Amino acid sequence: MSILDLCVVMAPLIKETLGKKWNIVISDKEKYVLYIPGDVDFHLQVGEDIKHGTLMKEVLNSKKRTVRIVKKEDSKFGCAYIGMAIPLVNDHKIIGAFALNQTTESEDLLSMA
Repeated sequence: MSILDLCVVMAPLIKETLGKKWNIVISDKEKYVLYIPGDVDFHLQVGEDIKHGTLMKEVLNSKKRTVRIVKKEDSKFGCAYIGMAIPLVNDHKIIGAFALNQTTESEDLLSMA
C-alpha cells in the first residue's frame, strides 16, 4: 500500500481528531483523490484537476512542506484560510500531496475590531 493510499484510509480518523474547523485535501500528481470539507469548504470534487495557483499545486512543484495564509482576495476558493501541505513521496518520487486547511474568518474579524 502506498503512502497515498494510507493517507486516504487515515483521513477520516485525522478529520475526527482535528474537528469540524479543518478540511482535508489529498491529491495524486494531477487530480484530487479525497476531499473532506470543514468549516472552510473549497467545494472540490474527487477526480477534479488540481487548481493552478493553489497550495497543493505549489507543494507538488516545490516538493517541500508549505504553510500559507491566504487572503480572501488571493484565494482560488473565495475564502480566507490557512493551509498546510506536504508532498507524498514513494520510492523517492512525488506521488501526491496532503493538505489541511482552516478558515481564518474569526481571526479576520478580531483584527477588524
